[in-house]
Amino acid sequence: MRGKKPMMIAAVVLLVALRSAVAHADLFTSIAEMEQLLEAEKRIPDLLDLYVERFQQRLNEIKQLSMGKKQQNNHSLASDIRMLTNPVSAYLFIKRLIDEWNNVKRLTGSDIAEELLRKISELRAMNYVKNPTTEDLIGAAMALLRLQDTYRLDVKEIADGKILNAPVVQPFTARDCFDIGRAAYDMNDYYHTLIWMEEAQERLRNEMPHETVELKEILEYLAFALFKQGNLKRALLLTEQLHKIDPNHPRAKNNIKWYEDLLAEEGLKPIDYRRNIPPITNPRPASGLETKEHNIYEALCRNEVPVSVKATSKLYCYYKMDRPFLRLAPFKVEILRFNPLVVLFRDVISDDEVRMIQMLATPRLRRATVQNSITGELETASYRTSKSAWLKDEEHDIVHRINRRIDMMTNLEQETSEELQVGNYGIGGHYDPHFDFARREEVNAFESLNTGNRMATLLFYMTQPESGGATVFTDVKTAVMPSKNDALFWYNLLRSGVGDLRTRHAACPVLTGTKWVSNKWIHERGQEFRRPCGLELSVEEQFVGDLGLDLLNLITRPYISFRFILKVSGTKGNAFLKFKGVQGAISKQSNAISYKWKIFYDGVGMLVGLLLTVYSVAESAAYFIHIDANEEQCFFDRVTAGSKMGLVFEVAEGGFLDIDVKIIGPDDKEIYRGERESSGKYTFAAHMDGAYTYCFGNQMSTMTPKVVMFSMEIAQLGQPIAHEAGQGGGNDSSADNLKLEEMVRELSSALTSVKHEQEYMEVRERVHRSINENTNSRVVLWAIFEAVVLASMTVGQIFYLKRFFEVRRVV
Repeated sequence: MRGKKPMMIAAVVLLVALRSAVAHADLFTSIAEMEQLLEAEKRIPDLLDLYVERFQQRLNEIKQLSMGKKQQNNHSLASDIRMLTNPVSAYLFIKRLIDEWNNVKRLTGSDIAEELLRKISELRAMNYVKNPTTEDLIGAAMALLRLQDTYRLDVKEIADGKILNAPVVQPFTARDCFDIGRAAYDMNDYYHTLIWMEEAQERLRNEMPHETVELKEILEYLAFALFKQGNLKRALLLTEQLHKIDPNHPRAKNNIKWYEDLLAEEGLKPIDYRRNIPPITNPRPASGLETKEHNIYEALCRNEVPVSVKATSKLYCYYKMDRPFLRLAPFKVEILRFNPLVVLFRDVISDDEVRMIQMLATPRLRRATVQNSITGELETASYRTSKSAWLKDEEHDIVHRINRRIDMMTNLEQETSEELQVGNYGIGGHYDPHFDFARREEVNAFESLNTGNRMATLLFYMTQPESGGATVFTDVKTAVMPSKNDALFWYNLLRSGVGDLRTRHAACPVLTGTKWVSNKWIHERGQEFRRPCGLELSVEEQFVGDLGLDLLNLITRPYISFRFILKVSGTKGNAFLKFKGVQGAISKQSNAISYKWKIFYDGVGMLVGLLLTVYSVAESAAYFIHIDANEEQCFFDRVTAGSKMGLVFEVAEGGFLDIDVKIIGPDDKEIYRGERESSGKYTFAAHMDGAYTYCFGNQMSTMTPKVVMFSMEIAQLGQPIAHEAGQGGGNDSSADNLKLEEMVRELSSALTSVKHEQEYMEVRERVHRSINENTNSRVVLWAIFEAVVLASMTVGQIFYLKRFFEVRRVV
């Protein structure tokens, strides 16, 4: 095999010579040229021998490179992917790939090796990766500088590969530190240039005599960085040192003269140029963000912003069960803050779903883009360093399932929301403070979608980084650490449709580990009934899906009941009024809504008429009240004559589980009275307009308070608007409306019965638990009493027996 290679090379050379002869077809017509060809032919063996020698050297170098590559691969497999969770290791990995690839191209840069190069490139293309470039290396260096600033990391620890709890990797050489400093220099970042060039100089002293970089290279960049940061005397000293090392340096001599002129302009004498050297000053340059906001952003990322105990004391967790399906499988919700509302849904996505989403997104990952505020076009930006992919609803059943789940979680329509965006953050991946919604001046934003502004954001945390990667809200100073399989949710717009400036947020740089997220941007269009406008600009949600005052209820009910709760003390000498709404305010709101929805009525008048007729459902609400001993509490509802009312009550705790009940009409006559009742239900029709009062009395108890659950059902019939709307349209339409109305009534009645059954079971469980706890406490007390009696009897018997056998002597 070895003998064939020189023959192949010789064949190639001869082929080239023949092609040259063909190109010069008149060669044979000249004896002189034939003689020159003969002389050239004599030199070909020497050229071939030289080529074989060089090829053998190149082959030996390729073998060494291959052996080193195998050792590195074995080490990488042993350390697994955790090697890449350390940003220092990731930077070295990119740098090594670039150096090795350039070396391979240099060593195999011949026609014979073109197939090898092509196969290597094809192999990488099959794995959806590209060869790293110099731009990739510069990006990794910038990420290290970002981590250094945000988390206030020591440059020596970074260079040693010691970053918090990440696995320790191979430390930086002087050359590595020099490359990072030079990358900062190319970005006109002299603050980091100075820091990393000093570290490179320090490491160079420890590398003697196997230096990875020359001292003169470091001194040139370091001197200029010192000058730009205001350290003129030190820049002069280092430049003189550089000129001493390399007298032929093209810039050193001129820079010395320049620095001396600048010192002279400051009024210094030549004798003072190199004396009284002040300490190094290295001010950090201002970022692209406002300085105050940037400082808050970095402090939140470091978790250094204090949390208000008063604010957190009002937060709570709850089960979201406001949809029928959620009665069986409720969502766990943790409220992280109010005004604006920010909540965290716990355990809403499974590991299998995460793996499938990652698998679907990985081949499509591209550099994440942002919306240009002027043109509305998507473009890459330095303040967002991550890769993202978009997944359509129909691409996989899991994507469709997650979109349906988001509907249940947020109570918002998903038809007009954007596709599911999957993001992966690399070394120091971050997203500087920004708004998700488009501001007034961004007139072209989301124009192509035609779905309005971004109303809300839901962010799934598919992985949990080891350090860093928090989501922070800079205006309200709130930080949320990523937690695997959870989802963060907030509203970007107020109920009025105006952008909420308090939702300005950012993604902190990932320090160690990997961060996968997926997010859903939910738009305004289609949310008219899911999240209607508030009647006041100050209306804000207190929980997910909080609609405040029910607009549809106000529009469609011809009669609105106003509930006032009157609490009367036991002595009946102190009374005060609690109310849910003010009649005048609600009346104004109702008028405003009627006017606002006039266009809506004109468009779908027939449908609204049907809804107005059918919407005759019972208004009921269950309450738990605490009634002290010798106290009576009264409540009333103001209804119209003919309305059906039903009082359901049950004693949940206290004494013999009994209570006195009475119902009084507007004319102060008793409609119903019951004494010492544990539970009951009484239904009647209102005989006149006015307030009907129902009271619960605990006067029979002198010490024991009672807890009572009750609800008052009020059925108020609507006006026959549907019949009026259907006049002239035939009897078939009226019959269908009546049938539909009857079906809705039956469904409403069944739903109310189920609700009451659930409330009854809740009270029953509460009563039985109380009985069991009381019984258990009595058993414990009785056991303790028996133990005390038994111990006393034992001691007494021993004492008595001891006295019985005791011998008494008389002295």
